[in-house]
Amino acid sequence: MPTTPEQLVKAISRAGALDDFSFALTIKVSARRRTLGVTVEPGGQAVTINAPENITDEEFVAALRELRPRIAAGVSRARAVAPDFQVVDLVGGEGFRWLGHFARLRLLPGRAPVDRVHTEHGWWLHAGRDLLAREGARPIIRWYCKAGTEWTRAEAPELWARLTPPGTPLPELRVADIGARRWGKYEPARHRVTLAWQTLQLPRSLARYVLAHELAHATHPAGMPHGPEFWRTAERALPGAQQEQQRLAREGGTVWMGEVRTPASRSSAPAAPEAPVAAADATLGPDWAGMRPADFDREAAAVPEPLVDVQRPVPAVPDRCGTEALFGELPAARPGRGRRGRQAGAGLPAGGTEPLF
Repeated sequence: MPTTPEQLVKAISRAGALDDFSFALTIKVSARRRTLGVTVEPGGQAVTINAPENITDEEFVAALRELRPRIAAGVSRARAVAPDFQVVDLVGGEGFRWLGHFARLRLLPGRAPVDRVHTEHGWWLHAGRDLLAREGARPIIRWYCKAGTEWTRAEAPELWARLTPPGTPLPELRVADIGARRWGKYEPARHRVTLAWQTLQLPRSLARYVLAHELAHATHPAGMPHGPEFWRTAERALPGAQQEQQRLAREGGTVWMGEVRTPASRSSAPAAPEAPVAAADATLGPDWAGMRPADFDREAAAVPEPLVDVQRPVPAVPDRCGTEALFGELPAARPGRGRRGRQAGAGLPAGGTEPLF
């Protein structure tokens, strides 16, 4: 009789094999598996164990005890690089990354399609306001899939040539929404490599690593599991692949996974003209300090206030309630006022309060 997940949960509980761990545990049983597989979820707060259906309680517990050090190390690493995924607002000026570089969202009237556009003021991601109000972030995700597929098909031939003899068929390539748990996958039955759309937000070197990683899997008809041979293959496609894997674990936790905080609102007002803004930094994000009203997508055009050089002095005098002025030039003492007149830099003002500056 096949083993069930409930049976294995009871076996762990009786043996106390994972009593000193604090994470959510999920056990899955598969008829196709021949060995035990352990997956530590991002953040290290959940672990999934995949077991073959013919495993006995004793074999399962013994295997877990042998894997305890590796599980503990995996959980510690995952918690050390716990993700802090970006949450976006679908408003003008929001930053969206493409291969590590930011483009600001610019809302256009109606249902204009999503497009990445370069102007004299930098990169912009144009999208129709009504389109985003109706469909949320889905049009932007579809754009990532379309543009990412084009990028992947342009990058893959060079990497594939380093892995296989001339004439070996290149896998089918695409970018799609495959969830938020992996950067890419290889499907042996279809000989197809799929990258997650989120991958296209990573710096170009990391996106190339993910592509090379999946192409390395595709060099074997049934896929190639991770191991020494796999990493030797991946290093042929992209030298330093293992270091890039570690970098991906650190930097991959900051991308946008699709979560929206503020949806777009409908409006028939025309979009404000573009205004120059400071260049966005790929590591620091948008430079909000350099934004102008038009960058926040307000209806009024941005009209910068001219700087005026004030030629006349501004007197520093108390108001009608007697409150001392915080700035300005002290008025000259009037003749005949004696010690009551204020002198610049002289001691304490009336009431004994220290001068502010």
